[in-house]
Amino acid sequence: MFVHLVLLGLLFGPAQSKSADPIGRATEWIERWGGSRAAAEGVSGDAIVRELAALEVRAPERRFDVAVALLDLAALRPRGVGPVEPDDDYRPDAATAAVRKEAVHALAALLETDARHELARELAVRVMVDASGQPLGRRVAALELFAGRYVRETELALLGESHSEVPLARRAALRALVGWPDDAVHRRMAGLLEESLVPGKARDDAFALQHFQSTILPTSSAACATVTRYLERGAAATDWRVATRALRVAPALTNDRAIPVLIAALETWVGRRESPAASLRIETEIARELERRSRRHLGNHPDRWRTWWDAERERRAAGVDADPDPETVAGFFGLKPASDRIVFVIDRSGSMDDPLGTGGMGGTTRWRAAVAQLLRFVEALGPNGRFRVIVFSDENWSSSREMKAATPRNVAALERWLAGQRPGGGTQLAPAVRAALSVDDHQRLVGELEADSVVILCDGQTAEGPGWVQPFLEAVNGERCVVFYGVQIGSVGDGTLEGLARASGGEFVVSLD
Repeated sequence: MFVHLVLLGLLFGPAQSKSADPIGRATEWIERWGGSRAAAEGVSGDAIVRELAALEVRAPERRFDVAVALLDLAALRPRGVGPVEPDDDYRPDAATAAVRKEAVHALAALLETDARHELARELAVRVMVDASGQPLGRRVAALELFAGRYVRETELALLGESHSEVPLARRAALRALVGWPDDAVHRRMAGLLEESLVPGKARDDAFALQHFQSTILPTSSAACATVTRYLERGAAATDWRVATRALRVAPALTNDRAIPVLIAALETWVGRRESPAASLRIETEIARELERRSRRHLGNHPDRWRTWWDAERERRAAGVDADPDPETVAGFFGLKPASDRIVFVIDRSGSMDDPLGTGGMGGTTRWRAAVAQLLRFVEALGPNGRFRVIVFSDENWSSSREMKAATPRNVAALERWLAGQRPGGGTQLAPAVRAALSVDDHQRLVGELEADSVVILCDGQTAEGPGWVQPFLEAVNGERCVVFYGVQIGSVGDGTLEGLARASGGEFVVSLD
């Protein structure tokens, strides 16, 4: 690959640049870009990246300098936008994003040939932790480069930056540490969980929740006791948002640690059914975690679960294998509703007027099928359930400003409202999701949110693509704690619905044409 890069690099050279050195030319190009002028008089960013990659092949002793120049390209700002700020929330435009992507790919190629991790060590020592001498954008780009790589030489730098008072650097470091199978990382993430239980102290616990969803703690780990305490306190809390956050860490614990806590929490929530704090979603989430572990489907009945667990422990003590034929339970259109407070987000774009299935299945369109699915879902909530519906294309429209009880009268009103909607326009999902979560265009929370779940019915091809999902959820869902359920109408999707469901602990299904 680098041979091709060398040849390409010889073909692309910013001839009008004052510097004869590729790194100098890259620096000039970045300065011109940042000054709102045409970037290097027509020289493209990918040409600059290729020239830097070619330089590394010709002069491997300059690998670190090449990497730093590529980091600056990976941190490139849109034209006319100032330096990176400590709590930056800008989004790159298309041209900037393209250059950044090429630079990140080139950096990844350098790391692939860094067999002894010498470059990783140098970046950790000289870039990541040198807060006084390195531009913030460069530091953040270096931290982001190691997300999911788990290179031992970078661990101390990442752990150190995970305590930074600069939000952009701290979050980049925490993102890189998520999933790292190391006790020091487990302890750092467990510390974030403990902080989140103190009013006003919650900060970045979304990274800890993500970490413990993708790892299993050995019982000998110092973090195991902390995570168990967090689950025990949080799962039984009166605030359903605290409870749902706590339940996300349950997969990190062994059965002996988690199951007694889950059964006790289920008993607590069942006892609240007649109180304002009742939550069918939390009851169901606890039962599902028990079902996942046991392969039994005993419903929201703590007495049944306690009986099963006592018998299970007796069997294990006697050396008898567990029952190999667990019960099964049917789903609902591939989804299993776990809430009675839901916002539905329905695609109303032009493609939803396409026939559903070969020959149109008797004239049924995607839109009519989606509406029928929605109405059945709302009816299944029952009168104690509450709902709101948002339909979207290039804009979005809401059936009501507030949640409505799923009474026969309100379901009939919803059916009439949907009958007045007609497919047309594009598929701009992100604004509709922001509306569902009461979040403004700058990802600021607006007021309270009664709903705890969002069900999206969409043809799967969105205008924005899936790139906004992770930063959006990191910014707002630590507080909102909403679970997304995605129903994709048709076989082709861009990954947005699946990404929302997977990252929030929900479900995703495809209804084939």
